[in-house]
Amino acid sequence: MVTAARWIRRHCTTTLLDALHENPDFKIKIGWHSLGGGTAALLTMLREMKQFSSCTCVTFGPAACMTLELAEFRKPFITSTINGYDIVPTLSASSVHNFIYRVHAQ
Repeated sequence: MVTAARWIRRHCTTTLLDALHENPDFKIKIGWHSLGGGTAALLTMLREMKQFSSCTCVTFGPAACMTLELAEFRKPFITSTINGYDIVPTLSASSVHNFIYRVHAQ
């Protein structure tokens, strides 16, 4: 997901900047689902550029892709909707480690 977000940033930034130049009132909103949702959330790295400082993200069932600290930092501009029974958003190295630990502790 990180590689995909970096690839999109590298290959699409010029096109997005051109579109914003032609439409100065437009705002960039990134959205996707599942693995793409994780990529979209990571793509909010575009906010580091002045021209994209107002970019926001909406995801549906995004894959777990960032640390808790990074997620808290990005909370104001990322909205995620998750079905309570969807395993993809909650499956991470940390959650798998915790599961294995709990199984072995019994």
